[in-house]
This record gives sequence, C-alpha cells and structure tokens, in this order.
Amino acid sequence: MVLLSRWRMDQGGPSKPALQHHLVLAGGGHTHALVLRQWVMEPARRPAGTWITLVSRHSTALYSGMVPGLVAGIYAKDDCSIDLRRLCELAGVSFVMAEITGLRPAEQELDLLDRPPLRYDRLSLDVGAVTAVPDRHGEEAMEKEPAPMAVKPLEPFLAWCKQRAAHRLARPLRIRGGGAAATELSLALASRGVACRLLLRGKQLGLGSETANQKATLLLQQAGISIEREVKAGVPADLACTGSRAPDWLEASGLPVDPGGSGRVLTEPSLQVVGMAGVFASGDCGLIRECQRPASGVWAVRAAPVLASNLKLSLESPERPLRKWRPQQWALQLLTAPEG
Repeated sequence: MVLLSRWRMDQGGPSKPALQHHLVLAGGGHTHALVLRQWVMEPARRPAGTWITLVSRHSTALYSGMVPGLVAGIYAKDDCSIDLRRLCELAGVSFVMAEITGLRPAEQELDLLDRPPLRYDRLSLDVGAVTAVPDRHGEEAMEKEPAPMAVKPLEPFLAWCKQRAAHRLARPLRIRGGGAAATELSLALASRGVACRLLLRGKQLGLGSETANQKATLLLQQAGISIEREVKAGVPADLACTGSRAPDWLEASGLPVDPGGSGRVLTEPSLQVVGMAGVFASGDCGLIRECQRPASGVWAVRAAPVLASNLKLSLESPERPLRKWRPQQWALQLLTAPEG
C-alpha cells in the first residue's frame, strides 16, 4: 500500500482517477521484468487507474542466459540477477513474495502458499517452466537411487550445484540430456574441475543442426566430457537437463494448454489466453496457438512490448482490438563455452 500511495502522489494525488482495477502479474519472468522496466522509463504506458501487483517466489530473477557463466564462475550471482522488488518500487507496483500454487479463473483468484488468495480483474502469467523429467514408470532402474536434480527451477539447482562443487564426487557427474542446457552446463562444470558424463537418449546432441551438433561434440571432447548415447531412461543420473514444461498447476486450473504435452498455456497472437478475456500468458509458460515457438528467452523478451500494450488496452479501452504479434520463425541461440 505504501508503493500505491507513492504512485498516486507522484502522479498528481487526488486529481487522478480513483483506482478501478487490479492487475496481477503472476511470476517474475523476463517478459514481466521488461514490462516493469518500460513502465519505469515511460510512465504513460502504465495502465491508468489500476492497482498492479507482481507475485514472485523470489525478490530477484536470474537472467537465464548468464546461468552457465554463473556455474562456471565467470559471473557473480548479483551480476545475473534482476532486482524485481526495486523495479516494482520504481514502477509504482506492489510486490508480493509468495509461491503460486494454483489459479481459479471462475473466481478470478490466484492461490498462494500460506497466504490468502489474490483477487484480480486482469491477470498476466509469466511463471517460467520446470524441467520435464522423463517418467521412469515401467522401466527398471539399474540402481535404486533418488531422482536426478532438475535444472529448473534454477534457484534450487544452483544451491545443489554449489554444494556439489564443495564436495567433489569420486565419480563423474552424470548429466541426462543432450540439448543446449546440458551441453552448456557440462562445459561450465568441467571448467570448474568437475568431471562429467553426458547421457543422451538418442544418438546425437539436440542443438538444432548437424553442424552445431558436431561443433559441440568437439568442444565436449576437448573438455574431457564423455558422451554416452542411447541411454535408457532407467539408468541413474545426477542432473536432469531434459527440456522444460510449464508448471502443472496451470493445466490443473483448467486453462487451455498445449496438446503436445508441454503444459504451456495456449494464447491468441495478442498473448491473451484462448477463450479467456482478461488473462494473458507469455514467456516459457505461454504458447501462441497460431505460430508456436520453442520456450526461449529470445521470444520472451520480444513479447514484452506487445504484452505491455495489450494490458493497457484491455484495462483502458476494452472495446478496442488488441495488438497482434507474430514472432519471427528463427532466432539465434548462443551457447556459453568457458575456456579451461
């Protein structure tokens, strides 16, 4: 409420219209962070007459593109962190640090762990993704071991990674996965002196092209990282870098989701959830039905101006059509490959 009072005072106090709506930004992903930044730099783009709340499990958000460098020791954690609380303060947005556990669209309420539900008039979802750990049901594990650590959410993984670095294993760290995350993290860990084994489900790495696969294979070999191919799902691993999916509570809430199994919320080109006026989704938890793209920071970042415009339109001029966006089909993917 302090932030709200400050915002009204800065904008002219009693002469401004009373607050009529409550917009909740669920999650501190890259899209929401950039929307906040736009409101700080261009206050006129912030929806008028609206109380805005951001809900995030942490007061900072990690920039995912720098995480391999963080693991490698190239960056400090503060270098990779976006200060959500500070952004909210500057943008006149209330900040609530809480774990989101569910959504009830009919009641227009967001459920929070150990807190009362949060009611909204408009809702924007940017809650990121979790690691899609393969189901081991029906396959016998070679050893009775706990499930591998998931790389997402990032904060628990980084705490686990720090602990592992402090207590070197007698055997190589077994990393399941063959995509960009598995490749980058194995190289980052190897640069810190941690021996790694990469466990592939298929025959090749999954970096999008044969040329990229060949170059990455060479980098892994030069770093002393062994590659095991066509490894069954039941084989034990220490770390899972096996793709991502949206948090389960989104589908459980009755939102329309990707039938392909990613759990990502289906949206129109406006980023409004299909069949649900006033609810938007972006970043790794959203998927535009008409032009589907992989979960990636590239599209999350570029969605921000569209989301900011449509949130304002939805609140101030609901009779006007929302802005449509068609993300580019291809995007450059950069891989961190530390030396040493």
